Amino acid sequence: MTEDTDAMRVWQRLSREASAGNLRLEEGVANEVAAACQELADGYQRLIYRANNFQILDGLGDIESGRQLAEKFDRKAFGGHDALVGRLKDHIDIVTMIQQTVTTAAAKIQVEEDLLTSHLSSVDPTR
Repeated sequence: MTEDTDAMRVWQRLSREASAGNLRLEEGVANEVAAACQELADGYQRLIYRANNFQILDGLGDIESGRQLAEKFDRKAFGGHDALVGRLKDHIDIVTMIQQTVTTAAAKIQVEEDLLTSHLSSVDPTR
C-alpha cells in the first residue's frame, strides 16, 4: 500500500508542476502515454469486473475448513486488508493521475506555442 501512496504523491507533485507550466511534454509523446494509460486502466477495470463475477466462491465443500478457505479467498479478493480489488482501484487512480498529468503538460506547452505564434504574427517585419 505504501508504494501506491508514494507513487500517487509523486504524480500529484508532477501534476502540480504541469499545471504551473514547469513540466512540459511534447503533444505526440503525451498522446501516446495517455493512450497507454487508458489501455492499462481499462485492463484493470476488466480485472475488477471479472473478480466481481467470481465473488461467490463455492466448490470447496460444506465442511468447516472449506467454508473457512472460501472466506479467506473472499477477503483476499474483496474485503480484507490489501484486497485485490482495492489494489486494482488504487492502480487505476495512479494511472489516471499519470494520464491527466501528461495531458496537462502537453496542453501547457501548446498554449505557450499559441501565445508565441500570436505574438510573433503581430510583430511588424519591416521594423
